[in-house]
Amino acid sequence: MDIINMLPGREKDCLIAEKVMGYSIYHYDKDHPDNCYYMLMDNEFNPVNAIYPSNQKKTEAEAWEDCPNFSTDIAAAFEVVEKIRKDLNGWIGLQLLSDVPGTPPGTWLACFGGGRQNTAFATTAPDAICKAALNLWRTGMMPKIKPYDKLLPYHLLGEAELTIDGIPWDASNMSFQDMTTTYGYEIGTAEKVVLVSSEVGTWRYYRQAMKWQKEG
Repeated sequence: MDIINMLPGREKDCLIAEKVMGYSIYHYDKDHPDNCYYMLMDNEFNPVNAIYPSNQKKTEAEAWEDCPNFSTDIAAAFEVVEKIRKDLNGWIGLQLLSDVPGTPPGTWLACFGGGRQNTAFATTAPDAICKAALNLWRTGMMPKIKPYDKLLPYHLLGEAELTIDGIPWDASNMSFQDMTTTYGYEIGTAEKVVLVSSEVGTWRYYRQAMKWQKEG
């Protein structure tokens, strides 16, 4: 994939969303087909489009239409800047190179934390930011897994096992909401409940407090 020469637009926006911002598609398929939907979620598993029911789409492609215009809208591009600043505890340089000899007029430079591999040039500031961010992803400098400090209904569990009073139950490929709906009675009446998930880690349910707490 030639990310350096990729033009600003929806393909680049969606690539930034998935690889840098941590967006993903939630597919609700536990009901009648007419009630099933796709929804674009941010890295906290909150809906990117908070307006219900317009955020529930019939296809995955339609769900991606809610992706912000990172490569063309400066406000959206600065969401990328803020995400990288938090993840890497770094800084960004953004400069219009109008006074640099030999540089084409209207050239923007964006650089995350220094280093040639983190630098990019473009004719607009949003595109320069997105190119630099994709360079970070391409060189493996972006964090791979975001640690979760709370469980939300839309969290996807991946490979998961729910142990209820020593008895293992399969919770793989469920959302947290699906799991608590399916095993709600067993969870609510058990002495010890532990969830081990490839996506969200290990959690224990405390019945008296009626809350999940992360272990380890």
